[in-house]
Amino acid sequence: MARGLAVLGAPASADVLARLLDSEQRTVVEALNALAGTGLLRSGWFSHQAARAAALSGLDGEALAALHERTALLLHSDGAVPSEVAERLVAAGGIAENWSVDVLRDAAWQALREGSPSRAAEFLEVARHACGDARERAEVMGALARVLWLTKPTAVASLLPPLHSLLQEGSLASRDIVALSTFLAWQGRAEEAALALEQVDTKEDERDLTGAAELALARQWIRWVVPFKGTDGVEDTSTTHRTGETAAGESRSDLVKSAEQVLQCCRIADALPVTALSALLVLTFDDKLDDAQGWCETLRPEAEALQAVAWVAMLAAVQGLVAVRRGDLVDAERHSRRALAVMPQHNWGAALGLPLSCLVHATTAMGRTDEAETLVREARPEARRNPFWLHFLHARGRFYIGNNRPYAALADFQTCGRLLSGTVLDHAHFIPWRTDLAEAWLRLDDARSAKALLEEQLTRAYVDNGRVRGRTLRIRAATLQQPARASALRDAVKVLLDSGDRLELALALADSSEAELECGRFAEFRLLSHQAKRMAKACGAEPLHRRLQNSGNAEEPGETPMRKTIHRFALLSEAERKVAALAAQGRSNREISQTLFITVSTVEQHLTKTYRKLGVSSRFGLPVELGLVGSADH
Repeated sequence: MARGLAVLGAPASADVLARLLDSEQRTVVEALNALAGTGLLRSGWFSHQAARAAALSGLDGEALAALHERTALLLHSDGAVPSEVAERLVAAGGIAENWSVDVLRDAAWQALREGSPSRAAEFLEVARHACGDARERAEVMGALARVLWLTKPTAVASLLPPLHSLLQEGSLASRDIVALSTFLAWQGRAEEAALALEQVDTKEDERDLTGAAELALARQWIRWVVPFKGTDGVEDTSTTHRTGETAAGESRSDLVKSAEQVLQCCRIADALPVTALSALLVLTFDDKLDDAQGWCETLRPEAEALQAVAWVAMLAAVQGLVAVRRGDLVDAERHSRRALAVMPQHNWGAALGLPLSCLVHATTAMGRTDEAETLVREARPEARRNPFWLHFLHARGRFYIGNNRPYAALADFQTCGRLLSGTVLDHAHFIPWRTDLAEAWLRLDDARSAKALLEEQLTRAYVDNGRVRGRTLRIRAATLQQPARASALRDAVKVLLDSGDRLELALALADSSEAELECGRFAEFRLLSHQAKRMAKACGAEPLHRRLQNSGNAEEPGETPMRKTIHRFALLSEAERKVAALAAQGRSNREISQTLFITVSTVEQHLTKTYRKLGVSSRFGLPVELGLVGSADH
């Protein structure tokens, strides 16, 4: 009787105990009274946990499993919640019956919602062995793989062989095939992933919009992680044929639509994680940074509540990439460090290049040379030749440029170009290697090679990619003589003003200020230098800030610009001054609207009135002191 009560795990009625032990109710009552009389029971339960442990210790494994099995059957027949039944099924080692598989799957789903993925995985593992039907086993294993990925992607490796066997038998549904393919690709096994994806029933996906979107994003993921063969830049053409063949048909706009479809339907507990990451990266690489950031912020609370470590790391990595492209070095470093701290490097698979490259970019631009050099020195890019790892080579090349090692930078940028050239990934949104290679050639005094690359980049860069176009114009200006150089830098600043990349804007403003000084335009020099300094400080670009501090841009004796401009700014309303202050700092209209909680249209109206009152034609003409006055008012 004590053993039966111990297995039930809670006080139970005499009726329940009688059915569990196949005994008469009168006998159960007498036994319970006897146990209470010895002091072992109190209010129908053990008075001490040692008594419960002692009751169970006398049973061998087989007998204890049988008792747990009978308990599971009893609780199920009484309509107990799935988690209670599942706990007994796990203790019994599972029961090969359909109802037990359903109970275990329901309990796993409940455990996920409660933020216990390890417990959910335990339930699904037992369900996997209890399945008699191959199709059902495939569904359970697919769910188990997704749950394991939540906390430790490498753990999925043990499931890949049996999943592949089920694929060969034809037991995997289309969505499970997509999941298997992305898990293979995560580990860098793009060849096998592409082969698996060929077996997806596309007719089924045509009826399911979300399924079709997941399939498109899975194909895109494989294109991103396909390994480069050898050292001569020749890509694995057999894999390219299978994964890149549809690239022309899947336009950027098609992929963006697929990304939005997947993210809008995304529930972390049941999503295909790699396709969700693919969706976020499609938005980021298409410079839809606000959308990508918004989805990361939307999904992060759910990921943290579920203790889905891999999702938390993945979202942090995307936010780090977004911050790099916005020129926000502080956020880029913070998010990238979190991504690598939450999930160790060996769990990142083929995607490791993403958070690592962002961290190298950030620490380099922030002047944290020792940290960046440690990251560069300890990385082993030769072991991971895939397009994502080229992001690391690109970041490492920028590190070499910043530390006056142009030949080393040249080698990395040339590798990026050699491996990407001629592939579907050779576009500025992914890695603008031509611009950086041109900068390396300029550091080596080879203007001819630099000009050819810059002109090619300008013809290839998408019209809507202001970040890449502005940077390319800035680098190209170094190949020109005055006054053409100053004019080209003004064009670069104008393009970058609306790009959202503050670091590139700060660099362009700094170069432009120096060009204006060379031309003897001192007022323009002071204005641009002030703006560049503020922007560099806001970005966290300490080396650039120091360079500008030492550039000899002191005010002329007796000048008090703040005192003069305060009177001019008195013409502005408080709302106009706040908007203009942020615009003078280089914020885009969208960023200003989000900061001040007003519409973009209202921002535009305030700026139009401000331009008229101050006698300027655009935000480029706004005095930098506006930012200082605005900060003081705030």
